[in-house]
Amino acid sequence: MPEVLSHHWKNDCRLLETNIDKGFFSPAQNRLQCSDVIENVSKSDYDRAISGNRQTTIAEAMKEIFIR
Repeated sequence: MPEVLSHHWKNDCRLLETNIDKGFFSPAQNRLQCSDVIENVSKSDYDRAISGNRQTTIAEAMKEIFIR
C-alpha cells in the first residue's frame, strides 16, 4: 500500500460505511468521504493502510471479533 495513499485515507477521509458486499466475485468495499468526494476502496487495502501494514495475530482477531 503506498504510504501517500495511507496518509490520505487516515488524515483526509472519514469512514462512512465498512464491509460493503459487492457480490460474490467482488471484494468487500469501504466507503470514505474525503472532502467533498466519496471514495470506494477495497476493505482489505483500507485495513492494511490503517494498521500500517501490520500483521494481526489470531488472538487479536478473536478479541476484535468477540468484543464487539
